[in-house]
Amino acid sequence: MKITISPWFWGLALLLATAATRSPISVAFWVVVVLISVLIHELGHALSAMMWGQKVQIELTAFGGVTTRQGAPLSPLQDFFIIAMGPTFGFLFALLIYCIAQYVPQMVYGWLYLIVEINVIWSLLNLLPVHPLDGGKLMAIILGMFFGNSGKRFSYFSSAIIAILFAFLMIVYSNPIVGALFLLFSFESFRAWKDASLRKK
Repeated sequence: MKITISPWFWGLALLLATAATRSPISVAFWVVVVLISVLIHELGHALSAMMWGQKVQIELTAFGGVTTRQGAPLSPLQDFFIIAMGPTFGFLFALLIYCIAQYVPQMVYGWLYLIVEINVIWSLLNLLPVHPLDGGKLMAIILGMFFGNSGKRFSYFSSAIIAILFAFLMIVYSNPIVGALFLLFSFESFRAWKDASLRKK
């Protein structure tokens, strides 16, 4: 298994860190936590893919992490399992850190709780039915199993709508950086839906 880290990944980690805190120590901690959390998420995909003999490579990029795999074609259910393992590993990691936090001094507890919080939020965010997040891919698999290519096309259309609504909520009420990212997701989903519709014709 090959793991590479793009220089742009550090830019993403710093952007997220400085949006949450201004303390140099806290920023450094955030960057390390983002690195570990994204890597564990991608290991969920990679290790489960290797169970079916896939060759995998993990790359940490400006948009998070990407696990590419090569090998014999897998069934939709196998693909579903591999994709679902990313958020699952995130939740399990959060649970592990939460259990450890119960036995540490109060001063350390706050730092560990931040790890738990980041992994739970990141895993939940990743399950939103928006492409290219895992939730969007899972939605495409489910709709594809029931409705074929029409279902996959609809997954892109619904992804564009959900992404732009979520982006609006983030920009207005919470985090403009995440909002801008979801605006990009919405644009890319709409373009994918349009391309898929043109191929149908």
